[in-house]
Amino acid sequence: MGLEDLFEAVDKILGPFRGLLSSSPASALALVGISILLVMGFIYFIYGLVKLGRLIWNLRVRSFLLGLTVLGVALVLLSVVLP
Repeated sequence: MGLEDLFEAVDKILGPFRGLLSSSPASALALVGISILLVMGFIYFIYGLVKLGRLIWNLRVRSFLLGLTVLGVALVLLSVVLP
């Protein structure tokens, strides 16, 4: 694999973004800001899943079964309400 192949692969990946970044500084800054917000949202989503996993792992059996029962009833009610 030569350098031309590497440059071609990078150009295929970054090609669509080249037009966005060269259009105006405002759109480039908006793209960077949206990217930062998406990364932060993804990180907090993973953090929440880890916290939820720890919470479920540390539950007593009675609390876990009660939570599953409430979830089951909520899903049945939702299926009745939805057409």
